[in-house]
Amino acid sequence: SRYESVQQSGEDVRQRIYTYMQQQPPEARSREALNEMLADAAASNDNLAGIGVVFEPNAFDGQDAAHVADPLSDESGRVMPYATATWYQKPKSTSKLVLSEAYYDEVNGKKALLVSIGMPIVVDGRFIGALTLDFDVSQIQEDFAKISTPDNIYILIDNEGDVIAHGTSPDTIMKNAFTIMQSPESEKQDVFAESPYSKSQVSPSTGKDSVYIFHPVKFAGVDAKWSIFSITDKDKFTGAAREMVIFSVVLAVICTVVLVIGLAMFIQRRLIVPIGDVSDTLARFADLDLDPTKGEK
Repeated sequence: SRYESVQQSGEDVRQRIYTYMQQQPPEARSREALNEMLADAAASNDNLAGIGVVFEPNAFDGQDAAHVADPLSDESGRVMPYATATWYQKPKSTSKLVLSEAYYDEVNGKKALLVSIGMPIVVDGRFIGALTLDFDVSQIQEDFAKISTPDNIYILIDNEGDVIAHGTSPDTIMKNAFTIMQSPESEKQDVFAESPYSKSQVSPSTGKDSVYIFHPVKFAGVDAKWSIFSITDKDKFTGAAREMVIFSVVLAVICTVVLVIGLAMFIQRRLIVPIGDVSDTLARFADLDLDPTKGEK
């Protein structure tokens, strides 16, 4: 997946930094060499929209005072070629990999929806800095638009419930899905639970009675979970079954009980198979496998 690709780039850069710091004493370390490591990673991974590193004061080379005017440092000379507070403070306080909420920024002159991975740099059990790796999630909107239909919509939300992609309504991106759906607090927990969660309600998107099926999206190494879900017109599930029920009632007057039982089994299958199809699709999409033809029955 895109996330795994970006995470691996971060792991590779972090290991290069560890090796470099082990091989070079503080006074011999070069900030230009550090920047080259970041540039190499960015050039080798098209999924990376940006990469940066921040060190604690004097933790890299002990020479912050000599780099006050350095473009790769802040006003105190601290190593900070690319930084924002949020992605740095969370790895610092937890010493864990963190995934930011989505945000808009400019990439190559275009507005893009980005997510950042914050990766701690820890030496001898002490936090000394963090890497940030940004990746563009705008492409997911294009993917979802291709696989969604007016009566079967796919949506991706982050751990706060903000919409990352909406198959038929791109204007909904970065709006809060829980607010739109008027979800109670208890339901927010169900949406991110380990097992799929489903419900029925009138869709704000279509105005029709619909079936919602939620599937958690996990990211290796981080606690945050996203969720992908479908909104499907309930008639898509029950239309064929309802017609067969009416037919069965009429047929029961002139046919044997055995035939009616056979029809009932057929009705059940007509209802269960579409629900299974959607659930299987969501499971694949949770891994960002967006091929809608897989698993067709």
